Amino acid sequence: MGTESVFASILYGKILRNFCKLKFYEEFVSGNSTNIKSKLKEVIKHLITETKLIKNQLGLEINELLSTLIIGIIDTKNTKAEFIAIGDGLICIDGELIEYEQNDKPDYLGYHLAENFENWYESQKQKLSVSTFNDLSICTDGIFTFKNFENKSKQKSEKRYNRLSIN
Repeated sequence: MGTESVFASILYGKILRNFCKLKFYEEFVSGNSTNIKSKLKEVIKHLITETKLIKNQLGLEINELLSTLIIGIIDTKNTKAEFIAIGDGLICIDGELIEYEQNDKPDYLGYHLAENFENWYESQKQKLSVSTFNDLSICTDGIFTFKNFENKSKQKSEKRYNRLSIN
C-alpha cells in the first residue's frame, strides 16, 4: 500500500472526471461515438499521461500514486460494459461474482508510469467484457474486509457478503 493512498484515489478521480466530461461534450457535439473497448483504453492512456505530468510537476514519489482502480465504460442503451481492475476488487454481474485478488501485492498503476503504454495495456489480465447485464456492482478491495481470513470459524455466511454486492 502506498503513502496517503487517499491522495492517489482523489487525484485519479479528478483526472478521470475531468476527462470524461470533456469526452462527453466532444461526443455530444460531434455526434460521433467510439466503441466502449476503445474508450476504456483511451481513458486509461489519458489517466497515465496526466498522472505522469502531475507526478513530475509536484515531485511525487511512486508510493504516493498507489491506489486501487476499477474503471468501467458502460453502454446503458445496449447493456454492454468494458472493465479493467488495477489492484484487488470485485465485479458482480447478475449475481455472478468475479473476484480480482493479487495476494496482498496489488499491481498498482503507479508502478507502471514509465512503461510503454501499449505493451502494459495489452499485458493486463484483469480486463472484463460484458455483453449484456441487468444488475451490476463494482467494489474495490475494501469489500473483502467483511471476510475473516485469520479465523475461519468466525467467518460470516456468504449470504451476508453477497447481500452487499448482489442485493
